[in-house]
Amino acid sequence: MLGFIGGTGPEGMGLAARFALTGELVLIGSRSPDRAAEAVARLRAMLPEAQVDGGRNEEVAARAEVVFLTIPYDGQLELLPKLARATAGKIVVSTVSALKVEKGRVFARPVPRTVFTEVPGVRVLVEGEGLRWLLEVTSELAPLVRTLARFPVCDLEVVRPSLAEVFRRGTVVV
Repeated sequence: MLGFIGGTGPEGMGLAARFALTGELVLIGSRSPDRAAEAVARLRAMLPEAQVDGGRNEEVAARAEVVFLTIPYDGQLELLPKLARATAGKIVVSTVSALKVEKGRVFARPVPRTVFTEVPGVRVLVEGEGLRWLLEVTSELAPLVRTLARFPVCDLEVVRPSLAEVFRRGTVVV
């Protein structure tokens, strides 16, 4: 049984339809039970032999053996904590991308400066339009790494300063 969280959108519906064609029982999840029911009706109309059911995202996550996240990137922070218990120990497949598309062009989402100012022992030295940062780290790296894990980090370079620089500034630049 496969559950599609946020399954009423094009990505969730497309994946659910393809799996339903193979004979899998698919569950369509939504924040709105009415939208889930509409999506189930559309799938049943397209694929009369398909085994399809639906419900609220949390219910679908609890019933499914494998859970597909087909939600928008911006919806993760609100929804994922609500699904934690229902998805514990299950296979969760995320189709979520941190990229955004505007007018046919693909862009990386910028990381706001406030993210770094909230991390103890981190100071922003150089900001590159929210996409590239030079940070001074004067404490353990663990809080910074935990913070970065929440964002689409494509590349991380740790630059070790020279011994003279460490003594001069007393800091490490990451």
